[in-house]
Amino acid sequence: FVNYNLAKAIYTTLQTISDQWEAFPNHSKPWIKGMMHYFTLSSDLESDFTSPIGFDDDVEIMNACLKLAGRKDLCINPEDFDDV
Repeated sequence: FVNYNLAKAIYTTLQTISDQWEAFPNHSKPWIKGMMHYFTLSSDLESDFTSPIGFDDDVEIMNACLKLAGRKDLCINPEDFDDV
């Protein structure tokens, strides 16, 4: 059930955030840290490994935090990965 391609896109975005950390506004950094923590939880809103939409909630959290940081360019559309 794991949507590997969506998980990989999330990982790539997390890597970009990490690489560009200093460029993020200070007001958004606590939210971004919380989002990173949420992604690592195994028991979040939708189980990542037993549900075909398991990463959709992670993407929603990520996108909300990225918008808060003014980085809509890094947002992910989970529908782009529905064909898995």
